Amino acid sequence: MFHTLTKDGDEPPSKLKIVIIMLLLIGAFFIIKNRQTQDEEARQALNKILAEKNYNVTEERPAVIPREVERPTTPQEYAKKRVIEKWGEEQWEDFNKLIMKESGWNPKAQNPRSTAYGLGQFLNSTWKLVGCEKSDDFKIQIDCTIDYIAKGYETPQKALQFHRGHNYY
Repeated sequence: MFHTLTKDGDEPPSKLKIVIIMLLLIGAFFIIKNRQTQDEEARQALNKILAEKNYNVTEERPAVIPREVERPTTPQEYAKKRVIEKWGEEQWEDFNKLIMKESGWNPKAQNPRSTAYGLGQFLNSTWKLVGCEKSDDFKIQIDCTIDYIAKGYETPQKALQFHRGHNYY
């Protein structure tokens, strides 16, 4: 058997050399296996962290840590965040009620009897008043509505109170 492993005229490897080579191969196998285990454990830990942050990781799509990923939001989610930033949590319900009355949270709501359009039902002149251009983008509409309320009524609570007495704001 060992004669096939040697060139003609060479001595066959000693049993000691064979044992040493086998031990080195076994050691290399365990080093590689350990590294694979560590890599797998690191990948699982990373996937767990990414899953907690709602990043989608699959076997076909390996884990990649994205830069700041902005997940899509609904108009209500975006508005709530912006209203809380501007006035605090206590103003959110009044802002929500106002937009529900005006458009039912439909950013493409169009009043058939006027130019009132969007979440805040701005007239063409209102868009200009707050320095905005008429837009289908709900984020622009929300930002403009917040600016309009801040300039004209100070808070959503005061805008809603006015709306209840006049059916507009």
